[in-house]
Amino acid sequence: MFININSTQFLMSFKSLFYITAIYTSSFLSLKASAQNYPSPEQSNTSKMQTLYKGLAGVIRQYHYAPPLFNDGLSAKIYSNYLIKLDPNKAVFLQSDIDHLNKYQYTLDDELRGEKMPLQFYDEIQRIYFDRLKELSVLPIFSRKNWRPGNEDEIIFPADSLKWCFSRSQRTDRWNRLLSYEYFVKEADLEKGYSDKSLLKEKIVKALRNKYEHWLKSKLQPVDSFASFADYVNVITFILDPHSEYQPPVNKTKYDQQMSNLFYGVGITLGKTDQGDIKVLSVMTGAAASKSKKINPGDLVISFAEGEQGVWEDVDGLEIPELIDKIRGKGGSIVKLKVKDSKTGLINDVSLVREKVNVQESGARSGIIKTAAGKKIGMLYLPEFYNDYAHWDGAKSANDVARELKLLQNEKIDALIVDLRYNGGGSLDDVVKICGYFVKYGPIVQVKDQKGELRILTDDDGTTLYDGPMAVLVNGYSASASEIFAAAMQDYRRAVIVGTDTYGKGTVQHQLPLGTINQDGEPSFGALKLTMEKFYRINGSTTQKNGVHPDLCLPDLTSYAHFKEKDQFSVLPADTIDAVSYHLNTYTPVKIADTEFLKYPDFSGRFTRMDSISRFLSSKRPQVIGLKQAETESKIKQEQMNRYLELEKVEAGQLETKGLGQYAGTDWYQVWLKKSIENIWVQRTIQYLLTQQ
Repeated sequence: MFININSTQFLMSFKSLFYITAIYTSSFLSLKASAQNYPSPEQSNTSKMQTLYKGLAGVIRQYHYAPPLFNDGLSAKIYSNYLIKLDPNKAVFLQSDIDHLNKYQYTLDDELRGEKMPLQFYDEIQRIYFDRLKELSVLPIFSRKNWRPGNEDEIIFPADSLKWCFSRSQRTDRWNRLLSYEYFVKEADLEKGYSDKSLLKEKIVKALRNKYEHWLKSKLQPVDSFASFADYVNVITFILDPHSEYQPPVNKTKYDQQMSNLFYGVGITLGKTDQGDIKVLSVMTGAAASKSKKINPGDLVISFAEGEQGVWEDVDGLEIPELIDKIRGKGGSIVKLKVKDSKTGLINDVSLVREKVNVQESGARSGIIKTAAGKKIGMLYLPEFYNDYAHWDGAKSANDVARELKLLQNEKIDALIVDLRYNGGGSLDDVVKICGYFVKYGPIVQVKDQKGELRILTDDDGTTLYDGPMAVLVNGYSASASEIFAAAMQDYRRAVIVGTDTYGKGTVQHQLPLGTINQDGEPSFGALKLTMEKFYRINGSTTQKNGVHPDLCLPDLTSYAHFKEKDQFSVLPADTIDAVSYHLNTYTPVKIADTEFLKYPDFSGRFTRMDSISRFLSSKRPQVIGLKQAETESKIKQEQMNRYLELEKVEAGQLETKGLGQYAGTDWYQVWLKKSIENIWVQRTIQYLLTQQ
């Protein structure tokens, strides 16, 4: 999931890679360097990597918001983290390999400083890793010999408590334990979809074999020699913070595509379960998957096929970007997905037509919710702060929100709800403009760089598009630009913030293109996405790590989840700076609600039960090998998830809806408006807004 803010466009000299001088303005940064720091086409891949590595180290040291000391402490972190990156379950390397590699534990800082030849550790660990991977090919799961699960009733210990194996036989036993656990979990997940149990068992063994054969082949026969180098560099960037990242050229293209929000696909977001299965995280309203009515969040993706007559291919072994590439394609073409229904356990074949996914169906939209007393509540939904920087006439969320607010104003609404749940952020320019639609003038957010220099982004036009009562819905997936908006509205007392603590991302990443532009229009060595600034609220606190705490707390599935910024290994700390001068809202008085969690009698204790389920689903329990244990765990999780979804959906009662805008008559729009009116958060927020008038 991308949750970065591309606040400023960075341009680099295409004749050179790194810096001698830095020229900073409000719109661009130009980094110039001598050509000797730029990898030449004649260099070997190893030489190119070494040159690039030295240059990246220099850029990090000079421009990262909190550059690390290049010392033995950093070296030890790089060393241990890369070992775990390559071998998280300690099922490839042997203890003897670790003993040999330990000589590099405190020398990697010397490579970064240029005192030793770069990538010596990287080259040697890659060689050992390659040799150990070849040894694994004789295991039954790889050699296509008969393999059956065993080790039932044994506990799988967390990876961080495992020791390195001393022998090949000990390593083989570890593989059998890991595979057995995965086998039984998959059997429990899929058993309702297969009446023939022997066929199911064959299917699972085949799926595991495909998954790990694909994994082994991708390691032994890499398509892109820079991919493993990128993994190594990103171990270093992740030590800096969770969002800095080296992006090879192909990923740079996807990043640009993410910001513009234009591609041909089916409208689903994918993620992985704890066992590595690919599941649907969200379904974009109005896109092909949504219109099929056969794909829902939580469903597992089993296989895919290209075209109506295409041969089914299992997804086991594919990484999410690989599967996304398979699902996306030419507009109007067909892709088929085989998915396991998360509610029934049944497996469905779904034929989908690839469509241009754009802001018409995934952008800002609004509607009216009318109460029995005749009050009109405006509902404004914004899934992200999109901005198609690549096209002068491309979609911009600020323009679209302004359009929707004018439609709502024409309806003479009595209050407004802005829904930013699951909004991961986007364009800083747009969020500042949108804040100005609700605040007549004043500062919106403070931005500080590593030198301590402060910029205050303001709205100075002296006008607003909406002055009435207002609430903002947020949850644990509301991040970055969403948090800037929620924080500004809270600090001005312009709106009541409703929901759960937000994600907690208060840093700014800038995209630094690396190398000359190639024939595809891409920088030849990709880009470095680097954290260079930090956000602060106008009251001087920061959304970094802490997020935005709501005024009115309501539980959801993100309330206790462990994926937020504060849970990350390398989270940058929260701190404070001086507040700036600003005037509290004088348009519409908003009474800040009690932040204590309450049992609202109007909803029959639903929120209390939702809170309890959220706690349970976020708790970590021991993993035990065996079908009985897997069935029990799967059944309990599924029952609890289904119960939560039942509690979250409430009857519309006397509430009525009215569509607005050119898409009001479309099916996808009507689905969105119906879901909004039947959502318990929305109804509780309406109840709150009406009591404040």
